Amino acid sequence: MSDRNHSRGTSEDGDTRLARFVGGEPTRDLDDWHWLWSEDVALPIGSHRGGLIGRLVVAFKRLLRPLVKTPQQDLWDRQRVFDLIVIERLRRIEDLRVDLDALERRVSSLEACLSEGLREVARYNDALYSRVDLKLERALDRCRLLQRDLASALRERRTEEDGQQGGPELLEHAYLEFERRHRGSEEEIRDRLAGYVGELAEHAPVLDLGCGRGELLRLLRDAGVESRGVDGNRAMVRRCREDHGLEVRHRDLVEELRLSPPGSLGAVTCLHVVEHLPLEVLRTMLREALAVLRPGGLLLVETPSPLSLVAGSRNFWVDSTHLRPVHPEQLVAECEAAGFADIGFETCHPFAELERLPPLEPPVTSDGPPGEALEAVWSRVARLRDELDSLLFGDQDYTLRASKPG
Repeated sequence: MSDRNHSRGTSEDGDTRLARFVGGEPTRDLDDWHWLWSEDVALPIGSHRGGLIGRLVVAFKRLLRPLVKTPQQDLWDRQRVFDLIVIERLRRIEDLRVDLDALERRVSSLEACLSEGLREVARYNDALYSRVDLKLERALDRCRLLQRDLASALRERRTEEDGQQGGPELLEHAYLEFERRHRGSEEEIRDRLAGYVGELAEHAPVLDLGCGRGELLRLLRDAGVESRGVDGNRAMVRRCREDHGLEVRHRDLVEELRLSPPGSLGAVTCLHVVEHLPLEVLRTMLREALAVLRPGGLLLVETPSPLSLVAGSRNFWVDSTHLRPVHPEQLVAECEAAGFADIGFETCHPFAELERLPPLEPPVTSDGPPGEALEAVWSRVARLRDELDSLLFGDQDYTLRASKPG
């Protein structure tokens, strides 16, 4: 870099260059100064005086030069070397300045190109986004049309199926409304079933057979218990999925059990289902439930209690899909035959006090307290009243629990 553009004047003679240092202001050209110091050129001796005196001064200086130069030669040499170094640095600075000017011009050119390129990219992106937006809008329009066509086709298909099959979905929706009227609202049923959540939480995952409107599944989900359900009523399944986001399949109960891996469940629940099943289906369901439970797994069954005459006779037959009441002792025997252990049952869900027989008031005579004979009769009548009330208005349901041995 230091040798670039510093060859000017190599063809000039020494007198021409030397003239730049005498006669007024010396040159500012670094090449001339480098030549002067590198060649150790002596400046010509002159005097500002003219005439004879000037010539005598010049002659005197020439005589003194050798005498002065010899003792100062060492100092002179150092000064010359120092000046040469300074000149070299100045020349390099000059070169760097030239390079910097060139770089600035290149940077300015690149900035102009980059700015123009960014403007071009922005114009291209605007055009691209406009095209993408247009295509997306067209795709959304097609999706909306397809969705409408699909919904229309599904409605037509369902209408055809209902017409061919006698309207099964209408019957299933009717049963959903029947449950609301005669069994109770979803909130009432959730309150009744809340007591099962604690023990089922210790036996996850849970499969709820005949899950209906999903009251138990919602309680288990709210408690963080892994669970799923199955039901044969399409309206019930759709209600569970769409209204509550539950994992429920539309499938036969026995088929669902057979499709579940053996030993994969902690509990199987069956609430108000066994009274709808033929005896052979009930027995098959119990055997398949035992197979899918892990050792120690829980079977929990709830059904209307025939121990209460009102619940097992009058109320039971309101639902025409009921086949027969299942006596708790019969269900215990069927569970034993299927291979379950630790089987037991308890009644639940008592009638409201207003629905039961009114209590008897102690007898009072005009002559004062009744005699012993009257008290004995009243005591027997009160005991008969309690027995009759228990027979007629005993608990409406019973719950059976059984476990898989192991």
